[in-house]
Amino acid sequence: MKKILVILLLLILLINSVFAANQVFSSKRAQLLDGENAGAITLVKEQNYASQVGGIRTIEILDRPSLAIGEKDYPVTVGDVYSLTYTLSGVSIVLPLQVTHSGTIRVPNVGDFSTLNKSFIELKNEIEQEVTSSYPFSNPTLTLTKTGVFTVFVSGEVYSSRRVEAWGLTRLSDMIGYATNMASTRNVIVKNSDGETSYDLYKALKEGDSSSDPVLKSGDTVIFTERERLITIGGSVMIPGSYQLEEGEELRALINRYAGGFSKNADSSKIILKRFENGQYNEIIIDNIDHINLLDGDIVFISAIQSELYSVSIEGALLNDQKSTSVSGSASTSYYFRFATGDTVRDLVEAMNPYFISESDLAGASLIRKGEIIPISFADVLYGNDKMGNLALESGDRFIIPFSQLIVNVIGAVNKSGVYGFVPGKTASYYITLAGGYSIDAKGQNDFTIRDKYGNKIKASEVVPAEAVIEVERDNFVHNLQPTVAVIGIVSSVLAIVTSTLAIVAPSIYR
Repeated sequence: MKKILVILLLLILLINSVFAANQVFSSKRAQLLDGENAGAITLVKEQNYASQVGGIRTIEILDRPSLAIGEKDYPVTVGDVYSLTYTLSGVSIVLPLQVTHSGTIRVPNVGDFSTLNKSFIELKNEIEQEVTSSYPFSNPTLTLTKTGVFTVFVSGEVYSSRRVEAWGLTRLSDMIGYATNMASTRNVIVKNSDGETSYDLYKALKEGDSSSDPVLKSGDTVIFTERERLITIGGSVMIPGSYQLEEGEELRALINRYAGGFSKNADSSKIILKRFENGQYNEIIIDNIDHINLLDGDIVFISAIQSELYSVSIEGALLNDQKSTSVSGSASTSYYFRFATGDTVRDLVEAMNPYFISESDLAGASLIRKGEIIPISFADVLYGNDKMGNLALESGDRFIIPFSQLIVNVIGAVNKSGVYGFVPGKTASYYITLAGGYSIDAKGQNDFTIRDKYGNKIKASEVVPAEAVIEVERDNFVHNLQPTVAVIGIVSSVLAIVTSTLAIVAPSIYR
């Protein structure tokens, strides 16, 4: 029995040492599916006001008159400028007309026309008919040349009460950027001389009820009332988010009407309700979605059925935050990445992005799967340009990120061929100079080739990248002649020595 305990202790120590040396990360899906979903509810955050209704529209309108003419319901707006053109006795008449606060518009020699509660199309038809009646065969045309601008007042649960510029097609939903997170999406009031009307922006923007998103008019005041109940739901539902419930709606409505129902991996028997009470958050396990009263600020988490998790390793040129904030030399760092079924290479790359360093050769990364080496450009995956990003992860995958070496290799017809430090922005001439310049057997000043680390040829005039190879071409005739010249020089030196020796020795011989 003691031996078994000792073996188990050794195994635990071995596992701890492995994970101490290799840091572990998990995908978002793995975090949600991990174990019994412990702590996963902390990932569920309350959405801001704009996100609750689908976000802020950011379309920039450059040509308002053209857009207004294309909208059959564009209202006649104070400040609009029109151009009335017609022919009288062969002479073309052009009259500029402007809408004022008086509620009427005057056409000289024709009459006054009411502009109240009329669309531009209605006013256009009315004026053109009256001009035709007064001047037969005059072919009148009324066009909109400039749209009017006015202000509406925004108040209530907003960052600050203010006047906001608007025009004839500005709708209530265009005001959501001024509301705080405490504002109601279900009861937004528009107040004007006709009274007060309440509108539901959730129905307008999430359920498509256009009647709940009216066009604003000059003199309108928009009042964002305080919200009643905002509930946030996350986990295994189809549309997680923050929702403001109507009176009488509770957990079943939150799940089915707003969150789109349970997802396939949902554990409907295990729902966690997080509620702030007595100065702290408490978690309550719910096993029945009926008869649960929800309060403002509640967070609901739908647990997932416990799923099996897998892991892959990633190693090489990565930040090692256990030791320092930089990688020196060629020290390699390794991590384990836990994932769930459905996670892809893109999920891995995005999760590890903060740990890539300047020396990481992201374009030269590779995947080792079942003995096969598969090139993957992590750089392209990050920018969404590589379909390999959609490759599903498999247990046992091993990802390698090589170090990008900041060197340039100069070879061939130079005086000091070798490896030189990479300097960004430099061309080949810089590195050839470092290599002592062209040697005597160089073919010519511009006869060299540059290839990047992948073997691709680079133009001679372009900037040289790191790990490139510059090869200066040799003149084969000069190159081959050099050994011959050297041999001739040696022979000549030997003959000179022999001749000198004979000149000294010869007189003594003949004495």
